[in-house]
Amino acid sequence: MGVHFWFFGDSDIGAKRKNNQDSILFLSGQESNRQLGLAVVADGMGGLSDGEKASQMVTAGFEYWWYQEMPNYLSSPTAWRDMSESIDRWIWQINEQICDYSEQRGAAVGTTMTLAFLMDRRVLIKNIGDSRGYFAREYGLIQFTRDDSYQQQFRDQGYSDQALRESGIAQNILTKCLGGARNVTADSQVFWLNYDILLCSDGVYQYIAPEQLLDFLRPMDLDTENYYRQRIKEEIYRNGAGDNLSYIYIKKIG
Repeated sequence: MGVHFWFFGDSDIGAKRKNNQDSILFLSGQESNRQLGLAVVADGMGGLSDGEKASQMVTAGFEYWWYQEMPNYLSSPTAWRDMSESIDRWIWQINEQICDYSEQRGAAVGTTMTLAFLMDRRVLIKNIGDSRGYFAREYGLIQFTRDDSYQQQFRDQGYSDQALRESGIAQNILTKCLGGARNVTADSQVFWLNYDILLCSDGVYQYIAPEQLLDFLRPMDLDTENYYRQRIKEEIYRNGAGDNLSYIYIKKIG
């Protein structure tokens, strides 16, 4: 019997945006004795409806993948490799769609994507852009994705967060996103599902302290989901809510 899990999630326009360019998707199913899950957070960018369209292409594409493509690999002896390669093909197809849409619109259109696929006590992560994935450990949230941003490149070169703030380099300037180029590939990781997992857009992690967010996420269950979801939203709004805010929390049971 595999590990069981619940999904909790929310997506909100925030206090200062005219529309919500984020999209989220979380799906769960059962196959024989194992529970399967898919969670996706996408943060679109572009003029008004364009960013919203890009992020929706991601979630709509992977909803189709879940029902029409994913079942083909469940009985394969190389299921994990097949799933990963299939997801990569869908990322390529969705990226092509967004690039085509961008050319039709004559404007830059793109989206981030953080995806988690769960099966057999493990989780497969695919990440592009600066939406993030975290483990919820006993002592705090531990980021396991890497931002595709100019700020992250400077961090890799040894610059401190204070130096980056003083440099004036905007945190949200990306080096990679879906729709940004024809040859985009996602960072890929596989983990044992030993901890709860948080996927979120930058509108969450820029406006609430990690330890406070974890205080709201950890007690969540099916009876208290609405209460804690509202508490998270209130705290982000209290801190300005300058962007759309979206997250999915994957709570491990057993």
